[in-house]
Amino acid sequence: MRKVPALAWLDANKNPYALASNRFGSTANAREFVKELHRLGAAQVFVADPRDDEHTVKQEGGPYADTLIVSLPKEKSARAALFRVFAVEAKREGFSVERDVGQGLVLLWWD
Repeated sequence: MRKVPALAWLDANKNPYALASNRFGSTANAREFVKELHRLGAAQVFVADPRDDEHTVKQEGGPYADTLIVSLPKEKSARAALFRVFAVEAKREGFSVERDVGQGLVLLWWD
């Protein structure tokens, strides 16, 4: 799975609906979500497997993605805050809530 730093990717992206448009609508809203993950303590946030083929870029104005990979901190309160956000997102999408079992990464995907 190819990963690119999410904030840099969003900042450079000319697609007005670059990330999970069914969830965030605008790229600006997606950027705010990623910033919130960082504020809560995410070690890193990546966009996974962005579609940056010529057709997508031409059709949509820039690359598109629907998946984030969040690199988790070790600090327990930061992890707890992030897992609360992950639970909201999972429930919104109809997925099972992922529990903190010491994993280093969490994948967020919007259908």
